[in-house]
Amino acid sequence: GPFVLPPAGRGGDVDDANVFVPNVPKPCEDCYIVRAEPDLVYEDGTSANLDTGLMLHHALFFNHGRRDTTCGSDEFFGRFGERFLASGNERTVKHFPEGYGYHLGRDPVTGVFHIMNHSAETKTVFFTFKVKWLPGSTGGVRPSTPVWVDINNCRTSEYSAPAGPSSERWAWKSTITGRIVSAGGHVHTGGVKTVLTNATTGRHVCTSWAGYGTKPAYQGTIESMSYCSWDALGVVRAGDTLDL
Repeated sequence: GPFVLPPAGRGGDVDDANVFVPNVPKPCEDCYIVRAEPDLVYEDGTSANLDTGLMLHHALFFNHGRRDTTCGSDEFFGRFGERFLASGNERTVKHFPEGYGYHLGRDPVTGVFHIMNHSAETKTVFFTFKVKWLPGSTGGVRPSTPVWVDINNCRTSEYSAPAGPSSERWAWKSTITGRIVSAGGHVHTGGVKTVLTNATTGRHVCTSWAGYGTKPAYQGTIESMSYCSWDALGVVRAGDTLDL
C-alpha cells in the first residue's frame, strides 16, 4: 500500500476493481518461504475488516521467474508468472510441513489486489504478509511447486452460483509428478467447502471447510478456511487427474 479507498457509492465498493502493483517488495531473495500470514491493516497496524467497512476481496502474488503450472504463459494471468501466494478476506495462514518451502529467487514479484470499502468514509489501508523464511542455502529443504486449481482457472476464478444447494467441479490433468504437502481452498460467503481428490487413484487429498460466526470482525461473513499441511497428503503423477 497505501491503498486509499473512496467511500461506498463513490468507487470504494466497486466489484472487480483489480489494482496491479509491479515490483512488490520481497521479504527475502534466494530463500524458502515456509509460512505466510496475511492481513489487511490500517496505518496504525490494527486489522481492517468488515466491522469497520473494509473487505479484502483478494490479494494475489506472481513470481515472474517461474511459469505457472496450470495456466502456462498463454492465458492472461499466466503472463505474469507463477501464482505462489494469495488471500481472500478469510486470511488463511499458509504453511508447509517441516522440510518443505517455496523457493523465492531474485526475479520481480507482481501483486494484484482488490480491496473494498463498504463504509461512508475514505479509508487508507495496507496489505501485509508476515513471512517466515529460511536462506536458500539451508540444507534439507525441498522446494515446492504451487498448483493452482479453480472453477474458472486462469481467468476470474468466479462462476455464477444458482440459488439453493449446488456444487461445481473442475479437473486438471497433471503435467508434473510429486508429493502433495499442503492444500487449501477459497470460497465466498455462502460457500461450504472445497474438496480436492486425485480422481485417477481415488485418493482424497484435502477438504477445506469454510467457517462462520465466531469472529465479530467478519460480521457473519466467511471468516476461515481449514488448511491441510502434511507431508503425506497424497501423490500426483504426470497424467493423473486432480478433481476440485
